Amino acid sequence: MKTGSSSFRELFGDGHRVEVPVIQRDYAQGREDEHSREVRRRFLDALGQSLSAEAMETGTLDLDFVYGRWKDADRTLEPLDGQQRLTTLFLLHWYLASLDRKFDEFRSWITLPSGGSCFTYRTRPAAREFFDALVRQPAPLDTICARSTALSDWVTDSVWFVRSWRRDPTVRGCLTMLDAIHGRFAASSGGWLRLVSTESPVISFRLLLLENFNLSDDLYVKMNARGKALTPFEVLKAEVERFVGEAFGGEPCPHEPGMTWRDYVSRQFDIEWTDFLWKHRGTTTDIDPRFMHLIRALAIVHCVNRRDDASLPRQVDQLLATPEPGLPFYAELGCLDRAFIEHMVTILETLAKCKEAPSFLGRTSYMDEEGVFRRVLLARGANQEDGLTLIDWVMFYAWSSFLLRFSKDLGSDPVRAWFNDWIRVVRNLANNSDIDRNERLVAALRGLGQLSQSCGPDFLSRVADGALDESGGFNQQQQREERLKARLILRSSDWRPLIEKAETHPFFRGDIEFLLRFSGLFDRAAQTERCDWSDDEDNKLRQSFAEWYDRACAVFPEGATAWPARFPNSLWERALLATGDYLLPRGRNWSLLDDKDRDASWKRLLRADTRVPDREARRDVVRRVLAQIDPKDVVGSLGTVVAAGVQGVDTTPVPGFRSRLVAEPRLIEYCERRMLRFEEDSAFLLAQTQRNGHHVDLYVYDLYLRLDARRAELAPFGGPALVDQTGTYSKSQIVLRASASGPTLTVEKHGAAMRLNLQLPKADPAVTAHLTEWTTEGETSLSRSVHPDSAAAAVLDVVAAVRTPSIEHPDASSGGTQG
Repeated sequence: MKTGSSSFRELFGDGHRVEVPVIQRDYAQGREDEHSREVRRRFLDALGQSLSAEAMETGTLDLDFVYGRWKDADRTLEPLDGQQRLTTLFLLHWYLASLDRKFDEFRSWITLPSGGSCFTYRTRPAAREFFDALVRQPAPLDTICARSTALSDWVTDSVWFVRSWRRDPTVRGCLTMLDAIHGRFAASSGGWLRLVSTESPVISFRLLLLENFNLSDDLYVKMNARGKALTPFEVLKAEVERFVGEAFGGEPCPHEPGMTWRDYVSRQFDIEWTDFLWKHRGTTTDIDPRFMHLIRALAIVHCVNRRDDASLPRQVDQLLATPEPGLPFYAELGCLDRAFIEHMVTILETLAKCKEAPSFLGRTSYMDEEGVFRRVLLARGANQEDGLTLIDWVMFYAWSSFLLRFSKDLGSDPVRAWFNDWIRVVRNLANNSDIDRNERLVAALRGLGQLSQSCGPDFLSRVADGALDESGGFNQQQQREERLKARLILRSSDWRPLIEKAETHPFFRGDIEFLLRFSGLFDRAAQTERCDWSDDEDNKLRQSFAEWYDRACAVFPEGATAWPARFPNSLWERALLATGDYLLPRGRNWSLLDDKDRDASWKRLLRADTRVPDREARRDVVRRVLAQIDPKDVVGSLGTVVAAGVQGVDTTPVPGFRSRLVAEPRLIEYCERRMLRFEEDSAFLLAQTQRNGHHVDLYVYDLYLRLDARRAELAPFGGPALVDQTGTYSKSQIVLRASASGPTLTVEKHGAAMRLNLQLPKADPAVTAHLTEWTTEGETSLSRSVHPDSAAAAVLDVVAAVRTPSIEHPDASSGGTQG
C-alpha cells in the first residue's frame, strides 16, 4: 500500500480494499444534529470549490492525515483516523460517477471480484450490504431532478433496498449525506474527471501506516479512543483570523498599532480573551462553546446596528436557532464584514479588562449584568435553568450597544449615570411589553437600534421630548409613562429616588402608571404637556405619590413571595367586590385574578390594559379601595370596607353575585383556579377552568353554606348534602332527607329562580295545607319556584310543614354529607 500523499482513487486497484474496523463509530458526518449539519456543509463546500473548473489552478485540497493499518494477507487498509472523510469521498465518487455517466468506470475499480464493494464496514452487516448494493446501481439523476424528489427517497424506494437497513446509524447517515451531496453538486458538471485524476488529484490526503513506525495494536486502540478533530471553535477561530487577514490586510490595529489586525486578533483569542472567559467557565473546563455563544450574541448586536430592516427578522431567527454557527453561516446571513470584527473586538477588549464578572453599571436594580452575561455564555433554552429569555436578548443588546459607544469612558461617573438611565428605561419598556415571540423581539431590537443613537448625556431629555414614540417596538402606554417620568426627573432631582423606589418594587417592575394616575400626576401634567408647576405644588404631588405608593405596598408588600398579600378570608378580593366589579375576562370565564395567568393578572388590572373591557372603571375599583387603606392596619382597613357591604348597583352580570361573594369568603375559596363563569342567568364557581370539571352554581352553593350553618333548625331533615356538577347539563343540587323512607327536599336553580321539589312518602293533607303557595304535582310531590334571596326562607317553611304531627318519621339529626 502506497503511503504519503494519496487520493481516494489511489487506494484501490490490484484487489485493495478499505474496511472500517468494528472499533470505529458510526458515520457521524451524516447525523442530523446542528453541529453535524454545520460540519457537513463546510466539508461539502470545500470539496465543491476544489472540484470547480476555476479551482483547477489553485492546487490540491489537502484533507490532512489518514492513519491506518495495512493487512497484507487480505490486502485491506483499516483506517484508524479518517473514516468519516473516506466515507464521504466514497459517496461523492458514487454520486459523480452517476451524474457524469461514468459508473462503469467507477465500478471497475470499486468492485470486488465477488461483486461487493471494495469500501465497506466490518461486522456491520447492514452497512456492508448497503455499500455492496450501491456499487451495483447508479442513480438516475436526470429523473430524480425532473421529479424534484430527494435522492434518499429514490434509494429507499428501490427494490434492492432492504427496509431493515434504516435501523443502522451508518446507513441513515449515508442517506442524509447523499441528499446533501445532491443539493450541492446536482448542477455541477465535469467533476468526475477532476476527482479521479491520478496525475493531478484535486483532493488528497496523507496516508500513514502504523506498522511503518513499529506501533502496536494497543496504541492503535488508544489513538482511536483519544483522537480528536478540531473543535468547532478552533475552526471558527481559524476562519476568523483568515477573514481578518483578507479584510484588513496589513492595517495596524488601533488597539495596538504595532500589530496588524490579524496578529492582534490571533493573540487576543489565545491569551486575554481566553483568560477572561476562563474566569466564567463555571463547572466546565471547555470554554470553546462559551466563546461561540458570545460571538453569536455579538453577531445579533451587529445585525441590529447594521439597520438592514429587511434582513433582520431572518438573521435573528436563524441566529437564535443556531447557538454555535461557523463563519460561513455568518457570511450567508449577510452579517460578516469589517464592522462585525471591529464591534466584536471592541466588546471583547472591554470585557477582558474586567477582573471578575462584568459590572459597569455599579448596581443591579435594573439589570443583573453578571446574570445576563452568564446566560449568554450558556445559551440554554428559555425553559431551562439559567435559560436565555427574549427579554435577556433585549437587555444584552442595550448593554452592548452602550459599551460600543462609550467603551473608553465607562469608569467615569457621568457615563455611568447615562448608562443607568439608558438601562433603566430599556428594562422598564422590555418588562412591560409582550415580547413573547421572535417577531416582537425583532420589533423591539429594531426600535432600540434607532433609540441607541440617543443614549448618552441628553438621553432623558430626548425621552421627555418623545423619542420613544419614534422608536416603536414596545408597549405604547409604557412609552407614555417613561416620557412623564423623564419629565419629572428633569423637573426636580427629588423625583428620582421616589420613582426608582417604586419602579424597582419586585411586583411593579417599572410599571407604575397606576400610581402616577392615582396621585393626580398624569392629569396634572396633561394640562400643559409640561411639568411647569410651582415648587409648592411639586412638593404636594411628591407627597401624594409617596402616600399612594405606601398604600399599594400594604397590599403588594416588597418582600412577599406572592402578590397580593394573602389576607385572611380573601379580604382584598372581597373589599374590591364590595366597591365594584373588578374581574377580568379569561376566555369564556371571568377571573378573580392570579399573576400566574398573564391574561388575567393583577398587573393587567393595574395597567388598565387596552384589551380589558371598561378598563378604567375596573382599575378605579382598586383606587377607591386603596384610598381607604391605612398602611399601618391594612387588615382592619379592608375589614371596614367589607363590613360596609356592597356599594352601588349589584345586578350585572347577574343579580347579587358580588353581594354573595363579599358576604361569604368560602365561595371564593371554591374557585381553585380563581375562575367564574356567567351563563344561564347564573354564576358558576369553577374548581378548574371548564364546566366539564367540578363546578357549582353560586346561588346553590351560597344557600348550601347558609343551611349547613343552621343544621340544628332543619330537623326532622338531616344536614344538607351538596351535589356539585361536572358537565354543562347537570344541575347543582342541595338534598335534604328526613330518613331513608321519609320526605326528601331537593333544591336547584332554574334560570333566574330557585326551584324546590318536595317528595313525601305518602299523601299528607296537613303538609299540603301548610304549603299553600306550592304547586301540587301528584299526591306525594310538591314544587315551588322562588327568588334566590327567598330560598332559605322557603326551605325553612318546608321544615316547619314536615314537623306536623301527621308525619311519622325517625330521628334524622345525623346530618347529610357533601357530594
